[in-house]
Amino acid sequence: AVANALRLHPSLTEINLNANNIGSQGGETLADSLTTNQVIQTVKFNYNWIGKFGAVAFGNALRQNKSVQNLELYRNKIGDEGAVALVVALKYSNSIKEVNLGGSRFDV
Repeated sequence: AVANALRLHPSLTEINLNANNIGSQGGETLADSLTTNQVIQTVKFNYNWIGKFGAVAFGNALRQNKSVQNLELYRNKIGDEGAVALVVALKYSNSIKEVNLGGSRFDV
């Protein structure tokens, strides 16, 4: 329901889903919705344990999304693979200004 709203809402510029126990699969679904929403600017998914698969999905989504400026994935255990996917996505994004990955446990 939230992912569909994010896909279809034409004027939503910020979403805060902190501490909702979204998990990896939920993170992947929500990240995918960013590929079609081109107006959202701030995405806050702190404390949701999206793991490496969720982080990779966010990385893939950010390659296509041209509106996200602020991404917060604090404390999500994204691991090295997730961190690398997000860093690679930054090469393709001209809109990202701030990324918070604090406490996300990676060694890259």
